[in-house]
Amino acid sequence: MKKKALVIGTALVMALQVAACGSSSSSTASSTTAATEAATTAATEAAAAASTEAAATTEAAAEATTEEEIATTGSYTIYNQTGEKVTELTVTRNDATEDAENYAGDAGLADGESVTVDKDYPDATADTSLTLTFTTESGYTASFTTLGLEEAPITLLSADAMTGATPISFSIPQ
Repeated sequence: MKKKALVIGTALVMALQVAACGSSSSSTASSTTAATEAATTAATEAAAAASTEAAATTEAAAEATTEEEIATTGSYTIYNQTGEKVTELTVTRNDATEDAENYAGDAGLADGESVTVDKDYPDATADTSLTLTFTTESGYTASFTTLGLEEAPITLLSADAMTGATPISFSIPQ
């Protein structure tokens, strides 16, 4: 695109130079007119080609956006590193009402254990997000409200182990 703009600019400069250097003789005038017409034609053709290329690029970008695949499933391996048993662990969709299944199970999820949570939402959109909430046996409750549909390891952290405002880490414990 920049190359074509350079060609257009060069052609226009050449046309102006030829026109400025013209003399009063009719042969020079006709040469100047022919050169100006040739430069104008070249500039017009280059501008049309650049416009066509820009339209094709825009169309390709729009097509890529519509064809972009939206994730409809999520799979999370959740590791308990809170230092105590997790008694409740839920992963729920933010934009819909669903029953909150307790993935910690009746016995709870002991410190150091893990569980895999699979979610499938065929009607998911690009804005679909989930909330992960957990509660430990001492009553510590934490949540992460912007979980995307993806495949990821998640480590539940104790309040003391948090390095920021997030009660989880997207990593596998060492």
